[in-house]
Amino acid sequence: MQEELSSYNPYKYEGKSSTNALDYTFVTDFGIKYQVYFIHSQGDFPAHPHLDNHTYTFGFGPSVDHSILLPPTPKSGIDPRVKDTIIDILRKILQGDKDIALMYICSSGGDRQSAARNRVFSAWLREKDPKALFGLQITAYNLKVDNTYMSVLVRDDNEYYTDFKEAIAIFRDQIKNK
Repeated sequence: MQEELSSYNPYKYEGKSSTNALDYTFVTDFGIKYQVYFIHSQGDFPAHPHLDNHTYTFGFGPSVDHSILLPPTPKSGIDPRVKDTIIDILRKILQGDKDIALMYICSSGGDRQSAARNRVFSAWLREKDPKALFGLQITAYNLKVDNTYMSVLVRDDNEYYTDFKEAIAIFRDQIKNK
């Protein structure tokens, strides 16, 4: 597994934090500035309000200043280092605090870029076992509600692992009963 991790080639990134958020930025070889952000979640698991203090919602994409006029991209249209960088940031966050969960929520209704980001992130999680992808014992839960997709990443040694598992099961049941 260490061999796999050493084959990653992330871009250099910078991070800054505020009271309820973390923000990372990096610039690709093609001049595209990306942002990976984490916001402290509130109320996502109403049956388990204590999880609010241990849940971050995250997202990623090109910064606003690059969304109007994008510079050239690789011939394939895919820069593998973007994935490597985002996974490296997620790994760093998960390694830093074993008792948090990271939640990726993506609505595909009406926004092609959000739908594309969801397909990309979902493909990353399907590409290989999350334990190998992150170099940690991770469980990835994937849910779909109407046009919204959600992935939750929880370390298996998380103190609240059972609570997260139960909260996600309740959420799944609520979706089915709609």
